[in-house]
Amino acid sequence: MVILGKRADFISALFSFASLVLFISVLLLVTGCTTRFLDDRVGTAKNLTTSKGWLAQNIPTQTFTLRAYRPPTHPSAPGGTLTVYIEGDGFAWKSRYAPSSDPTPDDPVSLELALADVYAKGPADSVAYLARPCQFTMDIDRQQCNYTHWTTARYSEQVIASMDQGVSALKAATQAKNIRLIGYSGGGVVAALLAARRTDVGQLITMAANLDTDYWTNLHDVTPLYDSLNPAKFKVLKNVSQVHYVGAEDEIVPLSVAQSYLRSIGREANRSLRTVRGANHECCWSKIWPSLQQQLINSH
Repeated sequence: MVILGKRADFISALFSFASLVLFISVLLLVTGCTTRFLDDRVGTAKNLTTSKGWLAQNIPTQTFTLRAYRPPTHPSAPGGTLTVYIEGDGFAWKSRYAPSSDPTPDDPVSLELALADVYAKGPADSVAYLARPCQFTMDIDRQQCNYTHWTTARYSEQVIASMDQGVSALKAATQAKNIRLIGYSGGGVVAALLAARRTDVGQLITMAANLDTDYWTNLHDVTPLYDSLNPAKFKVLKNVSQVHYVGAEDEIVPLSVAQSYLRSIGREANRSLRTVRGANHECCWSKIWPSLQQQLINSH
């Protein structure tokens, strides 16, 4: 009996060791895949920007380190306008119930929009791209990141304050007088919240943006963004010149979301809501954008 007991203990220990080895192997595999996938996503942005000669820049803020991309040279003529493109929510969720480990987008739509920009053609105008907290960052630059920053707290005061500091740093670098904020999807929400607190925003433009976040979460019957701010509650936005584009085939952020936002802040003459044929939530904003921009330029 004693011998059998020792043998059983040995076999049990052997299986426990094997289970531990398997667990560690799986953990290393998952970590390696996560890093590889992040490298691929960062590589996508690098390929896009390198083809245009744009440079990466890390901007330290009080809470997060933000990734920006800018053309190699910027005019430094005081009185110009800086157009800042703000990225969407990115790869926030890997399933309906499970947040991702990193929100860096697979398809950085706002970056593609920035690279297609036609505003910055004048001698005093500049353009820049600003990613959201925890996107395109690694190692020490991610030490403050928590999955809530790309889920329930994606539009929190902490996030918006950091983005506000990032915009101010880009403005100082270009010596611009005014800011034009352009945001895709959740980046449009961030842009609106920035416009609500800044006094230098000459124009706010959004594409496929869930501007009334309470209405949007109720529409899809998903968990409310408890830790986030909602642009629809900031009446001061009625004083900001703004244009909002909605994809005619967008089922994720349909027209009713922007309509609810405009009803909440008050519909005035300096606000425009436009439906874009042939566009859904993902497709094909960067291809359409130059012609939409030209229409805006020609209307002024």
